[in-house]
Amino acid sequence: MMSRITLELAAYSVVSLLAIGLRLWNLGTMPLQPSESAPAFQSWLLSQGFLATVQEGGLLHYGNAFLLLLFGASDAVPRVLPAVAGSIVVALPYYFRQYLGSHGAIVAAVFLAISPMMLFFSRYVGSGMLAATLSVALVVCLVRYAQTKKDRYPYLIAGILGILVNSGAAAYLNLAVFLAFGAGLVILAFLLRRISHPSKLARVPRGEPLPGGDGQGGRTKDLSPEDRSQPANEGQIDQWLRPLWPASKLLRNCALLFGCVVLVVGTGGLTNLHGLQEGLVDQLALGLAPSSAIIGAPYAFYAQLMVVYEVAVVVFATVNVLYSSRPRGMLFWFLVWWAAASLVALSAMPQKSAVLAVQPLVPTTLLAAELAGSLIDWAWRARPTGLITAVGIVTLPPLLLLTFVLSRFSMPGEQFPAPLVVIALLVILVAVAGCVRWRGPLEASRAYGILALFLLTAIGLHTASNLNYQSTLNPTELVASRATFDDVRTLAGDVTQVMAASDAVNRKRGIQVEPAFKGLLDWYLRGREGIANVRATEGRPLVVVGRSDTALPAGDYAMQRYTVGARWAPRTLDFARLWRWLVYRESLDPIQNEEVTVYVSL
Repeated sequence: MMSRITLELAAYSVVSLLAIGLRLWNLGTMPLQPSESAPAFQSWLLSQGFLATVQEGGLLHYGNAFLLLLFGASDAVPRVLPAVAGSIVVALPYYFRQYLGSHGAIVAAVFLAISPMMLFFSRYVGSGMLAATLSVALVVCLVRYAQTKKDRYPYLIAGILGILVNSGAAAYLNLAVFLAFGAGLVILAFLLRRISHPSKLARVPRGEPLPGGDGQGGRTKDLSPEDRSQPANEGQIDQWLRPLWPASKLLRNCALLFGCVVLVVGTGGLTNLHGLQEGLVDQLALGLAPSSAIIGAPYAFYAQLMVVYEVAVVVFATVNVLYSSRPRGMLFWFLVWWAAASLVALSAMPQKSAVLAVQPLVPTTLLAAELAGSLIDWAWRARPTGLITAVGIVTLPPLLLLTFVLSRFSMPGEQFPAPLVVIALLVILVAVAGCVRWRGPLEASRAYGILALFLLTAIGLHTASNLNYQSTLNPTELVASRATFDDVRTLAGDVTQVMAASDAVNRKRGIQVEPAFKGLLDWYLRGREGIANVRATEGRPLVVVGRSDTALPAGDYAMQRYTVGARWAPRTLDFARLWRWLVYRESLDPIQNEEVTVYVSL
């Protein structure tokens, strides 16, 4: 038993170290996107003692200000807190072992560690990853309290709640989903009790004994078998609900702790008393129209993101929910509700931001890991090496042929290769039918499940590498509405050189910046004196940062153009366009480059 526990803990340690390394390695390589630079700049202002606005919740705002004060400003520092949160969430499936199983919990940790979207938004300046991690930690504490009834868990729940409400609008979404599930449990328990014991809920006339009583206002020691009987669902619901009502003194202490944590985190350690208004109330309204919102995104935008980037998680979670024969516990239904309700609520919002997709992705990953873990359990016990090898040899060649012919079809001018597609599909169907006839449907489905797990995980690793470890973000990635190029750093360096080479009189003339570039250039031009985000200023600025058609003040100016970013606004993706994007990450639709022109007074 000790060796098993040691091996399991070693596996979690390896996965956790892998997650930390993947999230911190070259964290500042990619330039900040405009949606990242805005909150980073506000935190930098606070670290310099200036008035700043809370944009992504008090936790990220004040936490980044503290880190910027300690380590200085760089593109990596504002991303540290989300990276730490993304590393912590990888270790939390350890506490779901009773539900997921030992292998399932490890698979969940691996899924979270290498997930393309979890990895991307762990390296992104935003509060989405903070809210997701704190929400999972809250669920862990609720489950542990329901199981152990130890008093330390209500205090942990209160403290986590106090931090969670300061982690942006995504936290409010998760809390609303959790409260709706709890309210549904209470209502369901009431209805089940009313159906199973209608006499107990009826009004008892004054003076008559209660059902099961002794006529003197007391209870008999033994109830009738009908009174003792209780439906399984009702008993399971009661088992979850009863421990969640602590004693009144404990509730008061937890409420006091919650208030103190909210006050301290929301005001940055009591340094900004207006932070509660900005970080709690205003964030709910701002979160519904985030700065990273993608205009014109379809209703199924979040579902499309999960299918494109998290195909392994979506496939295994769907199969687990629809077809798995494993017993369904309360935690299973809670995860289904969390994933489905948050996905529907986010999809119904008029403006959509890819970072919010992390909220339904986390419970979906846990659901997928349960089924994947059961397959690993079977493979660990049965050791079906020969079966899996035979399935791979027979199935992989036609599958690779199918992928190749479809990738050729995505090229411009190519026709759909119907005969080759039909032949490849027929060979795959014959291979599946032969495996079912040879080993039976159950063994065949397990073998193909193992094969699918490795293939889809390999696809996810390839996607994660392309998404997170390039020098600049590919502008055709669906997770970002805009991509920032390294030219923005060159621009900032050139402006710094101009200011340094000028005398004090010319430096006082300042820098005029086009308001359209404010979100991005505020961060990269931070610390330069005399910056004005206006279209035109009185006098004659030393440097004007604008477009190629910007109206300049009187006088002579030298100019230099920089391509600081790009936008991709795809049309409706038909099958050919979508497949080409999936295979090559290339678009047949034009990419709109964002050019900035810097004018320097002569």
